[in-house]
Amino acid sequence: MDLVLQSIKYMLWLNGAMIVGAIGLAIGYNSPEAIAVSLQIGLVTLILLAFRTGLRKEKRWVALLFAAFCTIDLFGAISGGISLRNAINLVDGILSFVAICGVIIWLRERSITASQSKA
Repeated sequence: MDLVLQSIKYMLWLNGAMIVGAIGLAIGYNSPEAIAVSLQIGLVTLILLAFRTGLRKEKRWVALLFAAFCTIDLFGAISGGISLRNAINLVDGILSFVAICGVIIWLRERSITASQSKA
């Protein structure tokens, strides 16, 4: 679970930097699109905080929902292609992949521990 929580921490840092950048662009260029983007990033940040709370309590259903969220995020990043414009999404996609791996490892360790405690 530590791997998943660590990746969420880096996702939150990345989203925080993107919010600051989007607000800076909104102020600098007086762009309403940048304000909308910063609101969308803020919503994703709130979702990540909710997932972090559930994952700290080691809820299985939260881990599965988070893995689904990360899968959608990963495919969204990959579909954008490799370009400078999509670089931040690719970094976020890599963090999502790490989180998916962490959830799989945690679920496997949890099932092994449960089977050993029954024996």
